[in-house]
Amino acid sequence: MLIKHLISTVWQDDNAIILNFFAGSCPSAQAVLEMNRDYRIGARFLLVQLPEPLEAESSAHRAGSATIADVGRERIGRTIKKLKEDEDGKLDLSSGQPLDLGFRVYNLAESTRQPWQESDTNDTKKLSGR
Repeated sequence: MLIKHLISTVWQDDNAIILNFFAGSCPSAQAVLEMNRDYRIGARFLLVQLPEPLEAESSAHRAGSATIADVGRERIGRTIKKLKEDEDGKLDLSSGQPLDLGFRVYNLAESTRQPWQESDTNDTKKLSGR
């Protein structure tokens, strides 16, 4: 896998965090999870993908994904399921970190920030509330 190879070429820390602001279908998450399994390291990933809608004619949309973020979430879930199936029944003889197969999903929410409302008065007493 190309992404796995690219990550391994710049790898310096067993507890690294891979950051990807254009996650798409999340191949970088799959690469990190597989590298954690292969080398028993504790790398993590932080992926960002806006919920861009898929075209209605796309195969991913017909399969039940409404957005690109849904495709990525599904890929991560399937990767974790496959890694768990591969690990079942195996004796862990490695001295590395235990395999962490969890992930969290956060959704973008509306901002609670209110825009500044400029005052049209120069009266300091009125501005200070006195």
